[in-house]
Amino acid sequence: MSEVEDTNMRKLFQAFPRGLVMTGLAGCLLVSCQSTQVPTFKEQVSQALDHYYKGEELQKKGEFEAAAAEYEASLAISPRPRVYYRLAQVQYRLNQPEPAVASLDQALKLSPGFREAQLLKQQLVAQGKTARPAMEPRVETAVLPSP
Repeated sequence: MSEVEDTNMRKLFQAFPRGLVMTGLAGCLLVSCQSTQVPTFKEQVSQALDHYYKGEELQKKGEFEAAAAEYEASLAISPRPRVYYRLAQVQYRLNQPEPAVASLDQALKLSPGFREAQLLKQQLVAQGKTARPAMEPRVETAVLPSP
């Protein structure tokens, strides 16, 4: 930049009120912060459902650790009683009865009248939380969540 251009830039900058310059800078910061998009509620629900349904598929295949990870990912986005119930089922199958009961407690906290969760919790507690029931809960017999 030549000396004349530098002088002209300084005069131009000095001609603007400081408040206007600061407002412009703040506006630039706000625009740059808004460029990172936060998912909409609809997108979050869609993501949570994707994890839930993937967890169900993995659970049906007997891939309980992977199913648990999908259910946990769904819960991190949107805590739902049905997802806690499914997580409890796979935790139980992974021989993790205490976390299974804790997941059922969360399901019942969100939905106190959730009958399947009540029955599974009663079954686990009655068996001392460590013994496997004679008939294990089946994914096919559970009611699917309403869309």
